[in-house]
Amino acid sequence: YWCNKCNKLVRGEVPWLPPNQQFGPAAASWIVYQRMLGLSIGKIQSSLYETYEITISEATILKLEKWVADTLKEEYEKLHEEIIKAASVNADETGFRIDGKNSWLWVFTSTIGSYYKIAPTRGHTVPEETLEGFNGVLGRDAWKPYDVVKCSGHQLDLLHVNRWLERAEIKHGIEPRSLLTSKSAKLMKQGRPPEKFLEFVDGVRSILKRAVEYTEQDPPPSMKERETVCKDIQKDMKALLDKEWTDEDAIRISKELRKRHDMLFTFMEYEGVPWHNNDAERAIRQGVLHRKISGGRRTWTGAEIFEVILSVYETTKKRGERFMGMLKNKLEIPPNGKSLNTSTS
Repeated sequence: YWCNKCNKLVRGEVPWLPPNQQFGPAAASWIVYQRMLGLSIGKIQSSLYETYEITISEATILKLEKWVADTLKEEYEKLHEEIIKAASVNADETGFRIDGKNSWLWVFTSTIGSYYKIAPTRGHTVPEETLEGFNGVLGRDAWKPYDVVKCSGHQLDLLHVNRWLERAEIKHGIEPRSLLTSKSAKLMKQGRPPEKFLEFVDGVRSILKRAVEYTEQDPPPSMKERETVCKDIQKDMKALLDKEWTDEDAIRISKELRKRHDMLFTFMEYEGVPWHNNDAERAIRQGVLHRKISGGRRTWTGAEIFEVILSVYETTKKRGERFMGMLKNKLEIPPNGKSLNTSTS
């Protein structure tokens, strides 16, 4: 700022700055944090001016964002290595436009963090390359490209299965029900209930519910007990799916479940594997939030910056750490790796 008394430009001291850069670690970490909260560049500019009387251009904001991404690149690559070594990973994907063209934002998340990847395709190459060397259990929905991932096992999201049942119930004029419900079917229109369809739907739900409730009991059953019960439940499900169903929805859903029969009860065979994909679906919503605000990114360079920062941001939240504090500390370390103990802007 300009001092009113001496009429000189007063600047905060910083440990170091990249060439031709005006703002330091405090400003950069604050700006990037606002970006991760979902604020547009225009709102960030307005907030900077109203709060600190700082006028900053869009180009400068993007430059600071790139500085942050370059600083966090090593953390991003380290996170990828940790995801590969995890015992269980959940994955999901959503549309994300780059330069106005359709692309995809993928997330691979576990208890240790969330790793995001933006790609021009929704095909198998992304999960196949990202999870190369992964030996844990992959939690996923029914999207076929996940089938190529070689690992200890796949767990199909049981809530995804229930959505198939819910859509079929609506089609038959039945009030849709949750997976773990004990409610009887309730007709939303006059007429006789579709008995064979209800026999199928209630049968699938009851078997899945039995498996979930068994693994969630307290104290938890031993792995040996779980393996025995899992075989019985798999046998019951196979018998149900192999029946000669006449309802077209029961035929279609039973066909899908037969193809993925080995993915339905993996959570019973491995400790710590969730039976749902909620973690990945929560993580992918962050990408949906940014997509709604900005429509995506203008360039692939911007997309690469976004995937790095979002990965580290979501991971610090998951680990209970402060994103801004961690980021500011990293930005204060110059490229030579020697931390300087001086005041910062």
